[in-house]
Amino acid sequence: MGTTLTGTTPQDTYDSLIKVTDNGPISATVKYLSDGLGNDSALALSTGNVGIGTNAPTFKLQVNSAASATAMFRSSDTGTVVGIDNSAADGDPQLKFFINDIGTFTLGVDDSDSDKFKIGTSDLTTNTRLTIDSAGNVGIGTDAPARALDVNGSIRAVGGSYDPTTSAWINAAFATKVSASPYGGGFSLIDGTAGWTQYTDGAGTNLHFAQGATSGATTQYLTLNNSGYLRLSTGGIQFNNDTAAANALDDYEEGTWTPSVAFGGASVGVVLNAASGGTYTKIGRQVTVNGFFAITSKGTSTGAATITGLPFTIGSGATFYAAASSFTEAISFVNVLQSRGNEATTTIQLFEVTVAGVMTTITDADFANNSNINLSLTYFV
Repeated sequence: MGTTLTGTTPQDTYDSLIKVTDNGPISATVKYLSDGLGNDSALALSTGNVGIGTNAPTFKLQVNSAASATAMFRSSDTGTVVGIDNSAADGDPQLKFFINDIGTFTLGVDDSDSDKFKIGTSDLTTNTRLTIDSAGNVGIGTDAPARALDVNGSIRAVGGSYDPTTSAWINAAFATKVSASPYGGGFSLIDGTAGWTQYTDGAGTNLHFAQGATSGATTQYLTLNNSGYLRLSTGGIQFNNDTAAANALDDYEEGTWTPSVAFGGASVGVVLNAASGGTYTKIGRQVTVNGFFAITSKGTSTGAATITGLPFTIGSGATFYAAASSFTEAISFVNVLQSRGNEATTTIQLFEVTVAGVMTTITDADFANNSNINLSLTYFV
């Protein structure tokens, strides 16, 4: 192991020379590299093991250091470094990656947080991006996963991303989003191929289906609320693969209306009994009404009698006239009383028809101050 220096006159100091502690072969005795002044380096050699910062290496390569990083592996680009660190007081083994000497990613065990394995940006504990706990739960965007996969943030597939600063989805072919949404919270399903479509629980209140170019300019099509009601804001329900818009069921409504009477189009002085009223149901463009009114004073208006107040205007055209059925009291007529809904109006006109087929209108003269009528009518708008 020893080497004889020839052609060289030793000087009083040996700063530029390195020697081994003795000139014997490396055996069970640990060897140190030292300078000519007897200053041992941090490198120690034993049989099969190399120690840096320790004179008792027990592994093939053992590095001990009190510095911030135990080992640094640097490429020819001096700013690209891989660092191994276990210097934290509570013992957090970490592997760090540096670009331009700036810590970019760190992975390791966080002893201060139940020994969870974490991946963070720049720092393991303050910028945690992924966490695996002792139960095997994986957290993305959260360091406390409660399920096998717990995500706090956007989830996407086949591309797409969410920009929380503008609340907009960018180039999203298909993506899901958890947490806040345009309708108040929950989750969204995004299809960006034609603008975007989403559903969200609306902070636990409603389930919405909407479409639009951005989250700030959407058209809401369907809502299912927490009472079990389904609401369409546009379009309609189509059946049996029928794609014709005209065949879609686009409306359903229930309500009340107030039937009254007019003579010659006026109702001066007409007084109704408090029991007067009516109900209606609208399915698509079909309306069915039931009503009753009783007058306590027919007033002073004169002319043809009409029942007024239908909740929707009857459709325009001869095909929209609709026959009504009625039950009357204290209204005079000859032979037969007939009534029909007039097209393009909200009124029902009353007629009397003789056995010979002669039809004339019912007028104020046929009413009394105690007249009443029950009626039912189905018509189209």
